[in-house]
Amino acid sequence: MMANIVHRSHITITREKGPTRKAEIKGFAEPVINGFHGGIKDFYKVDPEKEHAATLDHIVGYIKLCPGAQSVIGCIDITHELTMEDL
Repeated sequence: MMANIVHRSHITITREKGPTRKAEIKGFAEPVINGFHGGIKDFYKVDPEKEHAATLDHIVGYIKLCPGAQSVIGCIDITHELTMEDL
């Protein structure tokens, strides 16, 4: 048996310039801006006009607040590190 859906996100993501993306989330006046900085910028060899937090930064930053993650802490190892390698 499937649970009832309690929330559905409505998000429009638009590429602004280069790696910069604007996410407009229904119900919020201000968009969320994502881009590249630091090691991510260096890895992709991109020099954006303005550096912004990457999508990954938001995900890693919120993992400790996530109820799902909190329910398994101690049962599995959740790390907050990303290593990028050339393919």
